[in-house]
Amino acid sequence: MAAPSPLRRVLSQRRVRLAYHSLRVGVRGSVNEFLRNILAPSCGTLASYAIRRIEPAGDLMRVWLQSETDPLYYPIGMDARLLHMVICEQCFTWNWHYYRAPETTVSQDDVVFDCGSAEGLFAFLVRRQARRIHCFEPLAAFHKAFSATFANYANITLSPVALSRAPGTAVLSGGGLTACLDGGYENVEAAAVQVESVDSFCASHRIEPTYIKADLEGHEYEFLEGAAETLSRRPRLAITTYHRKGDAERLSGLIRRICPAYSFRFRGLEATWGDPVLMHAW
Repeated sequence: MAAPSPLRRVLSQRRVRLAYHSLRVGVRGSVNEFLRNILAPSCGTLASYAIRRIEPAGDLMRVWLQSETDPLYYPIGMDARLLHMVICEQCFTWNWHYYRAPETTVSQDDVVFDCGSAEGLFAFLVRRQARRIHCFEPLAAFHKAFSATFANYANITLSPVALSRAPGTAVLSGGGLTACLDGGYENVEAAAVQVESVDSFCASHRIEPTYIKADLEGHEYEFLEGAAETLSRRPRLAITTYHRKGDAERLSGLIRRICPAYSFRFRGLEATWGDPVLMHAW
């Protein structure tokens, strides 16, 4: 097989692709924010600025973040690079994946749904800002760490279910932060999980979220289909849009059909297609 040409090697570099997409569709934000994202150091280096120390705690890691008085727990057998990635995404306001933009901040009266909570970092960072936080994470590998992190917080609960368009069961495939419903992975561990919809959960628990954060590894559209009644009441939304090509347009179109009163802001550039990274709606 012939070696890639020098031009193809250059075009394969993430920073070059992002620069190309910025010329094609714009930077979706300020030039300063674009430059900070495109020129940022590696996740390991950047995360080290936010981490005070890490220490073992049995089969978990106890992670102390700067300016935090409590530790975040993380499974010791899970790739630490994934932890570095989410810390970069959620601890630096200029990161395109940062959920708490000015239009989608978390306030004291909020009832937050953290959909696809994984290790629980988002809930951890807003644990003292929201009235209640309901986290949804079907991957059992995260549950022990989650319980340790929030052992002293009565306002935070975990539902070990996936979210989709209707209640039932589904196959969760893949692992760690990239696990997804019916993902079609081959030769990887897969497990049947319980599925809820946002609307069915709200009806059975008599609860109404005012803020929804969601990162569901490409299952966001089906998730929103199962939240139509909830969306009609216009909770603030921060939802990832980079897992599938065209998701920003598809997801915002669905939300507009359900509740035309929503306003939107899209942030960032996904390196493959140049699609937005995150959608804020309010």
